[in-house]
Amino acid sequence: MSASGSKITARELKLGGWLAIGGTVLSVVVNMLHPHQDVPTEPFMKEVHESGNLWIPLHLGISIAVVLDMFAMLAIGRTLKHVDRPDLVRYANGSAILSAAVMIVLMGVDGFTTKHIADFYVAADEAGKAAAYPVAYLILLLLLAMLGLWYALFFGVAMPLYSLAMLRDAFYPRWIGMLGVTAGLGGLVTGCLIYLLGSSFLVTTLMFLLFSMLGFVWLFAAGVRQVRAAAESPVAPSAVRG
Repeated sequence: MSASGSKITARELKLGGWLAIGGTVLSVVVNMLHPHQDVPTEPFMKEVHESGNLWIPLHLGISIAVVLDMFAMLAIGRTLKHVDRPDLVRYANGSAILSAAVMIVLMGVDGFTTKHIADFYVAADEAGKAAAYPVAYLILLLLLAMLGLWYALFFGVAMPLYSLAMLRDAFYPRWIGMLGVTAGLGGLVTGCLIYLLGSSFLVTTLMFLLFSMLGFVWLFAAGVRQVRAAAESPVAPSAVRG
C-alpha cells in the first residue's frame, strides 16, 4: 500500500526526534527527584514541607517535561499519518493531549497548592492541624485520582495505540511497537489500580516506576529512530506493510 498526501520532511523528523529525546531525559530526571513513597497524609505534608524551595520548581520541571512528551507523541503520530488504520493515530493523539491536560492540572495542585498547605500544616498548632487535616487529606486523594487518570491515559492508552499503529508500519522497528504495547498494557493496569485503590508500595512505587521506565525507553527509542531517519534522507516516507 503506497503513502498518499504530503510526506514528512527531514526537518520535522529531526524536531520530533529531539522532542522525544529531550522530553524523555527531563522526565526521567524530574521523576528521580520526586518521591514515590506510600505515605499517609501527615508524613506526606511533612515531606513536602521539608523539601524546601525545591518542591515548586521540581513540579514546574515535570510540567515542562509533560508538554515536551505530548509534542513528541504528536510528532510520532505525524510519522504514522499514512498507516492503514489512521483512527488509531487520531485516538492516540487525543489521548496524549488529554493526558497532558490532566497532568498540568495535577502539577498545579501538587506543585503549588500542596506546598503552601504543607507549610501551613507543619507550622500550625494542634488545633490548626486538626482543622487543616481534612483539607490535606482531600488534596492527597485528589492527587492520587488525577495521577491514576494521567497514568492510564498517557502510558495505558496513548502509548499502546501509537504502538499498534507502529506495528502496521515499516518506519519503526517492530521491537519498539511491541515494547509500547507491552508497557502500555501494564501502564493501563497501573493507572486503573491507582485510581481504584489509591496508594500502595506495589502500585505507586514498583509498578509505577517499572512501566514508566519502559514507556520512556519506548519514547526515547522512537525519537532516536526519527533523528536517524532525518540524517539518512531529506524525506522519509511512511511505508505501510501490506
